[in-house]
Amino acid sequence: MQIQDIQCGERFAYRARFKEGTYEYHIKNFQVAPYLSAYMLGYSKMLMQASFQFLSSIGADLLYTDTDSIAFAASPEMWKAYSDRCVPVQKTFGGMELEGQYRRFVTVGPKKYCCIKEDGSYEWACNGMPAKSNTQMDVLAKFESALQGKVVDIDYFSINATFDFKLLHTTDATKKLRFLSLKGSLVA
Repeated sequence: MQIQDIQCGERFAYRARFKEGTYEYHIKNFQVAPYLSAYMLGYSKMLMQASFQFLSSIGADLLYTDTDSIAFAASPEMWKAYSDRCVPVQKTFGGMELEGQYRRFVTVGPKKYCCIKEDGSYEWACNGMPAKSNTQMDVLAKFESALQGKVVDIDYFSINATFDFKLLHTTDATKKLRFLSLKGSLVA
């Protein structure tokens, strides 16, 4: 890892920290009702926690969690019990829904995972690596290489804002993919 000394030239580097203030002070800065946002976030966290507890109580293995999703290893009977409790019959606010059933789940870090189906095909997600710019790559093989300790180059597309408020597009950039310390993720 390389440490850089960033020179600011005629500018200064500023560092700010959030400090509590009164509701009346902050409310004028919001474009939404803050209590609705807080309710939505709090409610979703409570639903996820209830899912974790229930899955743990029936013997399922939690594999991966994100803000609004969960992956777990379970028997068909465990899935049925979870589904009966947490998956509403029709789509509703706060209800989980089945995204897929997979034979294997591989993750190399937050928001980077492959879900492998029975026939060997897979679905994947990797922040900073859009699928449409990586259609010819075997992402699973790249993830497995990263799990073996290799640093893997991956093509990605990004849009960055410049200091003069212009957008800078990169089309032939690469991103380094490496195994990171995970937040409760496993290979199953």
